[in-house]
Parts: sequence; C-alpha cells; structure tokens
Amino acid sequence: KNLNMFVSKTRLCIRNIPPYFDDGKLRKLVLKHSPTNSKLQECKIMKDMKKFENGKPQSKQYGFVTFARHDDALRALRNLNNNPEVFSVEKRPIVDFAIENKKAIMARQKREEKSRMKNPNFKGKKGEEGKVSDEGGFKKTGGRQQKEGEEEAEMSTKSDFAGAHSDPKIKTLPKHTGPKVRHNKPKITRKQLRKQELERKNPKKRKMRQNDGDTETTSGGNSNQQQQQQSSPAKKAKKNTGKISKAERRDEKENKAFESLVSQYKNK
Repeated sequence: KNLNMFVSKTRLCIRNIPPYFDDGKLRKLVLKHSPTNSKLQECKIMKDMKKFENGKPQSKQYGFVTFARHDDALRALRNLNNNPEVFSVEKRPIVDFAIENKKAIMARQKREEKSRMKNPNFKGKKGEEGKVSDEGGFKKTGGRQQKEGEEEAEMSTKSDFAGAHSDPKIKTLPKHTGPKVRHNKPKITRKQLRKQELERKNPKKRKMRQNDGDTETTSGGNSNQQQQQQSSPAKKAKKNTGKISKAERRDEKENKAFESLVSQYKNK
C-alpha cells in the first residue's frame, strides 16, 4: 500500500461531462447545485493536448472541483451524483471524492510559493496567517450561532434528489415491518450472576456436583472395565510371545559358548 495516497475531503472528481462544456459552465453548474455560501478554489476540465478541434484541445469528459469546506463538497456530491436532470437521462454525472497524492500536493505548494516569491506585484494579505479554522472550515470568531444558522438555511434549500440529511437527533426507522422482534433467550440479571458465583465458591455444592458426575461415569465405566478385562489376557499373551527377557538371553549366550567349547574339544 502507498501511504501517500488518500481520499480528499474537499476535492470532487466529476465524470461523464459533455464535450462542449468548459470550465466556466462547469463552475456555474456546480455552484447551482451547492449551498449558497460555498466557495470554489478550483474548477478544471481535463483536456487532451494531442487532439484538437477548431484549434482547441478536446475534452477528456472529466474534471475536478475543489471546495473550501467539506460540507459544501458533500452537499454538491449528493445533488449531482447520478442526477438525470443535470445532463441527460442516458448520460448522468458520476461524482466522487478524488484520490490525492501527498507528494504531488507538497510539490505543487512549493511551486506556488516560489512563484509568489519571484512575483514583485504579489503582496500577502495582512492577518491571513493568524486565522485558524476548524475541520468544517468555520472560523472560530463566528461561534456556534453562525454554523447553526447556515445549517438551517441549507436544510431549507436542499433539493429532493440529495437524499436524507444526517442528523444525530433523528433516529432511523427499523428495517423490518410488523410487530417488534423479541429474542426468546431469557435475560440474565446481576442477581443470577451473583448466585452462580456463590454456588461455584460454596464447597458443599461443589462436592454434590462431583458426586453426581461420579455416579454418571461409574454406570458407564463398569461396562467398559469388563470389556477391557476380557481383552487384556489376549493382549498380554501377544506381548509375552514377542518379547524375551534379559535372563533368557544370558542363558542362550552361555549355552552357545559351552557348545562351542565342547565342539573344539571333540575336534582335538
């Protein structure tokens, strides 16, 4: 896995763009289907520089749009993705969050900084460096009232195609229909758990359980013992026939040695 690749929160990739669209038309279309206070940082249609029509490069029919805030990008994605009213029913826009490369972004930022340093007419705005914004893009000076007011305005202007709006206060409806599904398993209370623990720790009840288990095993164990006793003599006989003790081996060696001496004496 490449750790430099990640999914952007503010940049969208739009596909199935008609070939006659340019950057300006795409910007107007995206702003039309996004919240009123949204700001675009980038709006670009990718073009093939090897193929030309009327002296202009052909469109690759996909582009990128970068928003200043994640909430605006998410709302635009919900309004545009697979919407048959944008282009046509047969060719609908496919919108998703773009996959970014961290190294490419860092290289782009360095190029921009160098070009700004070389440009004598560029003057940085005062107070830009000190401003801090949170994850949603709202400045801390605005507070919660600004954020809540903008959310209410977005809820009122939301299109029907955008789908459901996520709100933690509103609970989703159950997936099944009909009466409530209840589990047949009995509930275990804390009192029952305490009783079970006390029974385990109590030595008298522990002995009672062991005795009950012993009586069950003895009834089945007697029959097994009888079968083992019947089969044991046959097994012992087989074992005895195959094995020879050390004393018997010594006797055999001594007999062979004595027979060899007798044969030597006879030959003389």
